[in-house]
Amino acid sequence: MKNKGIVYKVTHTESCKSYIGITTKSLDTRKKDHLKKSTKGKSYEFQQAISTYGQEAFKWEQIDTATSIDELARKEKEYILEYNSKEDGFNSDIGGGVQKTVYQYDKNGVLVNSFSNLTSAGNAVNAAKSSVSQAALGFSLTCKGYLWSYSSIFPKHINDNRRKVVQQFSLEGEFIN
Repeated sequence: MKNKGIVYKVTHTESCKSYIGITTKSLDTRKKDHLKKSTKGKSYEFQQAISTYGQEAFKWEQIDTATSIDELARKEKEYILEYNSKEDGFNSDIGGGVQKTVYQYDKNGVLVNSFSNLTSAGNAVNAAKSSVSQAALGFSLTCKGYLWSYSSIFPKHINDNRRKVVQQFSLEGEFIN
């Protein structure tokens, strides 16, 4: 299988803080892009760090490959978590934001359709792509009457992350239900 991209890690040699990135190009090409952005006053934390410490203060390395864009997005998220590079590093988000396949299921979990990106999925059901994304990530249960996922294998248990335990008390403070 041919590689569709690479996952790379950039480590600040003094603090050991890291940045995880992905690219469908070479690591050298992606490095040049980051360095160029760091000289243009970009507001991303990683480019600011390069600008502050200088390019010599960082070690660049390829840490994985992927055979699809979906796999690349998944691996980026996994490595950002593994290296804690959002909380204690230079990543500004949890990753995985590249264009990836979105799967549409009916309420019984039967696959209805798949889309190459969020925009296409949203357009198909007349919804904002952010609404479809929220459903696919599990932040909302459905969007436009459909279940959504970034996985072609639909999860058996769907968690509605909005659910909360509610307790009922009398005006006197006694637990009722």
